[in-house]
Amino acid sequence: MVFITEKIAERFFSCNSVTAYQVMRKSGFWEFLLETYDVSHTLSTEYLLKDAAEWFAAKEIAI
Repeated sequence: MVFITEKIAERFFSCNSVTAYQVMRKSGFWEFLLETYDVSHTLSTEYLLKDAAEWFAAKEIAI
């Protein structure tokens, strides 16, 4: 979870981990990753970043 939070921070939030975590929590993406951890931790970083971008867009969160 820390790894993907850092990657999301790097890609979408100018390396701001606090903002990335807050957005993940607010949007429900954090919970989604926890609920699907058995599968999500086996996916590539790029796949998860694409998933995050789509999730944030669907929630109308600017990234």
